[in-house]
Amino acid sequence: MSIISRPYFWDEQAAHAKLEEIVWPNGPVCTRCGATDRIGAVTGKGARAGLKFCCRCRKQFRATVGTIFEGSHVPLHKWFQACFLLSAASGAISPYQLHLRLEVTNKTALGIVNRVAWIIGSASSSAFDGCQALASRGQAPSCSQRPARRRPGRGPNAVGWDELPWMQFPRRPKRQFLRFVETVEEFGCVEDEARFEHLLSMIGTNPVNRPRMILKASSGAPMAVGFARTARGNLERATV
Repeated sequence: MSIISRPYFWDEQAAHAKLEEIVWPNGPVCTRCGATDRIGAVTGKGARAGLKFCCRCRKQFRATVGTIFEGSHVPLHKWFQACFLLSAASGAISPYQLHLRLEVTNKTALGIVNRVAWIIGSASSSAFDGCQALASRGQAPSCSQRPARRRPGRGPNAVGWDELPWMQFPRRPKRQFLRFVETVEEFGCVEDEARFEHLLSMIGTNPVNRPRMILKASSGAPMAVGFARTARGNLERATV
């Protein structure tokens, strides 16, 4: 089974279930009081995906608390798509290209790249001896370098519904997921599941100090025109 056909790349509930396996390997833990029992899932119409309720302190929480996903309005499955593209693409993917593929704003795409670059750089400098930090991250393209603002058309590598095994899933993915699959083929992404799993474990097991992260990301110039190649190299050295 191809990694890009995993449900957590297009289904929000599956994405939260995947993150919970990494953040809570032994079951849910309340982020406020630390309780491990009397924790239930919040269900019903309008309930957010992956939302838990602690009956001891009577607070709601999710597995995203304390990670780079906390406080983001971007669906978690799109975060997973961005993490995969940034770490597996054979060429550099800019925030502008993520903005088109993920169907988010350009500012949001830049924020995604900044957060992923921050967590990989932090993990590389603290957890992996001999790993070089992400020193070369490039600059955001200037107005004269930016490509024309037009949506990418369906080229010869376009993927259709009949080419993907959706019949085994209870819910059909949205059309944005097809754009993600096309992007994987267009950029020649290496479907290395072990590398992607390692990136998710780095995100899930490295607590984030959000004010410090935001200050550090906003103090420098915008990053990541050449981030994908550097991030992939760090992950390859860390998984050897």
